[in-house]
Amino acid sequence: MEERNGISRRGFLRGTAAVALGGAGFALAGCSPNAEKQEQALASGTYAGTAMGRAGNVTVELTVNNGCIVKAAMIDSSETAVISDNAAERVLRDIVEYQTVAVDTVAGATLTSMAVISAAELALKQAGDIAAFKAGPDYPAPSCEDCSADVVIVGAGSAGMNAAAKLIDAGANVILVEKQGFLGGGDTMFASSGLAGGGGYTVYKKGIADSSEQDYLDAKKKTAEKSGLPVDIDCLTAYSLRSGDAVDAYIAIGVPFGRYANFSNTIIDGSSPGTHIIKRLSEQMDAKGVDYRLNTALVSIVKEGDTVTGVVVANDAGEYTISAGAVLLACGGFGNNEDMLAEYADAAEYCGLPHSGSASAMGEGILAAEAIGADICNMTAIKANNICHITDTGAVISLAAIQSVAVLVDDTGKRFISETGSTVHEKSDAELGLPNQEAWAIFDQTTIDEKKLISDYNDLGYFETGDSWEKLAEAMGFDDAAKHNFVETMERWQSTGVGNVEEEFGAKVASVFDNPPYYAALVKPAMQSTYGGIRTDPSARVVDSSGGVISGLYAAGAVSGHGCFGNEVGNGLAIASAFGIIAAETIASDRAL
Repeated sequence: MEERNGISRRGFLRGTAAVALGGAGFALAGCSPNAEKQEQALASGTYAGTAMGRAGNVTVELTVNNGCIVKAAMIDSSETAVISDNAAERVLRDIVEYQTVAVDTVAGATLTSMAVISAAELALKQAGDIAAFKAGPDYPAPSCEDCSADVVIVGAGSAGMNAAAKLIDAGANVILVEKQGFLGGGDTMFASSGLAGGGGYTVYKKGIADSSEQDYLDAKKKTAEKSGLPVDIDCLTAYSLRSGDAVDAYIAIGVPFGRYANFSNTIIDGSSPGTHIIKRLSEQMDAKGVDYRLNTALVSIVKEGDTVTGVVVANDAGEYTISAGAVLLACGGFGNNEDMLAEYADAAEYCGLPHSGSASAMGEGILAAEAIGADICNMTAIKANNICHITDTGAVISLAAIQSVAVLVDDTGKRFISETGSTVHEKSDAELGLPNQEAWAIFDQTTIDEKKLISDYNDLGYFETGDSWEKLAEAMGFDDAAKHNFVETMERWQSTGVGNVEEEFGAKVASVFDNPPYYAALVKPAMQSTYGGIRTDPSARVVDSSGGVISGLYAAGAVSGHGCFGNEVGNGLAIASAFGIIAAETIASDRAL
């Protein structure tokens, strides 16, 4: 089955019969040409089918009337915690519009797409003979004509879509290109814990003390000083003071942030923020009429003299040039590019590990900018997520949502590092030093009750459980010696008390796990993100190798080497979100929009 490439939003929607119903569901406005033949084959009704996706089951419901598929909806899925339901929506829309289950998969979400298609076919078979619904659709041919815009944005993640929305509001003509087959396939989709920052609606409405934007910045400066890293304080200041604006912008479009503690905004029900953010930003792209072009990859940056004047992009039809007064690169880092990891990040120990971040993070934006004289920096700043669970299907599930409370033990039942005093990077290195390069993350029912994402993972069977430490040790497969060590380890942790510092490794106890049953997740490090890239100033302008600004070129998110070190000092989601807003404001000012 071929992936569909090179169709812009405007080209794709022209003449479409499908309209969004809200959520992953679509209905037919008119019937297809072979309706008479279909009516003879299918019985009207609503049918459901289920198929296995990347991380779990996907259930699709089809409604058939008068021989037509009049509605398609994804009514249950474990995939949305891992991959945007934008991909599923695109497949469902095609099924309804083209009246076939032989639609193409979506680039960047092949396994999810195949699951949706398989589930839809199983559902439709219940209605009768589906031979008339197995023909491949007649997709419109992609266009590769040169064009122009005020601004072209490369990459449709949180940085790119935030910038696109603000620039449209400022009156700019924007073209947004994305190499994958759906919006939002970057690192934001995998954000499973919270958006760090100070200020914002939740903080000020609830009167939470010591949590302003300035308080957050002060805390980040202290972290930067302790880290010893070459943090760019000006860029750190810029994003920190806009972190409240970033969360407010999300709340304004319907992202259900509403819980706040320890400089972290989390979703009210404890679910993953990434999927909520991408869903709402994607809806904004449609609502604002943004010309977004999927399956369209960056080839090179066009520079005339000292000024960037556009980009060369490619789809299945070929290459073409988009001329623009400003180019914003927001196309992610290089966490999925093994060659760049080995060459630039000197991260040979992380090459070959599973990947918990975006498959699209291949670093082409960094390389294209470097080719026209942009400076690159902080290329050793990487994040290997130490708390990932690998499912039976090979899916990599980030459990970052439990990072702040979980206790880590090895196969001997003993702790091996400070859970609160060590960085994620240090924890990953420690786990890689263990015999099996894996550990157990321990938590209790309170986490299940408070974090919907973790509760969903428990329902999928990702964790071992027990009503006592002894029972949990048995479920984990520990021998008698390891079981003894484990019970002793956990009882010592409990006796330390919440808020106190335990003696062995100096971790501050966040929970004494007094709410059984207890849970254990088998975890190992996975390569997640990179935070080095194109050097930018605090206004998101790209800096060249001599220290000057490259006219017309801007960068935001993981493609930029902003110097905020999202793995150890800053927060990647907050950095991308805030700098997307900052970049749009800078472009609007520079272009007098």
